[in-house]
Amino acid sequence: TDIRIPEELHLNSFDLNVILGNLLDNAVESAIQTEEKKLELRMRAEKGLLFLNIRNSCPEKQAEKKGSSRAFAAFPTTKADRENHGIGLKNVQAILEKYHGDMELTYENGWFEADIMLYLKEL
Repeated sequence: TDIRIPEELHLNSFDLNVILGNLLDNAVESAIQTEEKKLELRMRAEKGLLFLNIRNSCPEKQAEKKGSSRAFAAFPTTKADRENHGIGLKNVQAILEKYHGDMELTYENGWFEADIMLYLKEL
């Protein structure tokens, strides 16, 4: 982990929880299926922006699309019950839209990465 944020972050705590909760849940679930079992979290706030990066080891079978995408739909749920899963990234996307943020998802060489940028009201 590498977290550098002020004590008071001008971001709704529920919104931050939705982002972190969903992305970390996905990352942990994926990483435990690999031999490496690696998870990295970086977060920093500067000049009115919040940057969040979550990187985890990922089994090849989970990465249906290699490369990167700004569209979360490019990486659909890998769970058998697709009807009742796959809403986590949609919830993250809704929060990103609220803060005019952006997310890029990347899979390459056994690593899945989520990069997020959010505009904050104040720092």
